[in-house]
Amino acid sequence: MVTTTSSSEEVDVTVVSSTQEHTATIIFCHGLGQSISQYDLDIEFLAQRLPFVKWVRPQAREQRLTYYGNSRQPSWFNICQLPPRVDEFDEVGIVESISVIEQLILGEVHSGLDPKRIILVGFSQGAALCLMTALTTLHDLGGVGSLSGWIPHPIREASVVPHEAHLGRI
Repeated sequence: MVTTTSSSEEVDVTVVSSTQEHTATIIFCHGLGQSISQYDLDIEFLAQRLPFVKWVRPQAREQRLTYYGNSRQPSWFNICQLPPRVDEFDEVGIVESISVIEQLILGEVHSGLDPKRIILVGFSQGAALCLMTALTTLHDLGGVGSLSGWIPHPIREASVVPHEAHLGRI
């Protein structure tokens, strides 16, 4: 198992390379206030059982969070309370984070991987991000896994609306 870390303008990304021919990618997004390194043992366990999978693990940037009294925490977008309320919707933060995940998807597609072999998986806020990305992407992804996630209610009225090709999946 080979692990590499790279940095883009937005986030740091840790990649666990496949140990056999790379035929699938899982993009895994951590939860609110977490570090992607908290999942190292879990990913190592899964990587041994899925040797054809490349694991792409972005680390959310630290930002001030209303939920944590404006302290700086890793977060994909601002949250005022849990569960999130309809009137407290960080559309800008959500759009920026969806863009980060879209860039990771594009990187995999440009490397020759069929989008149907890309799966988004996330925990908590990372799961919410994966669900929203799956609903808005133009790519026909292989799937999305949500561990304790949710879809912010206003996504249906916001500028981040589900792509019509995915409406049948909702």
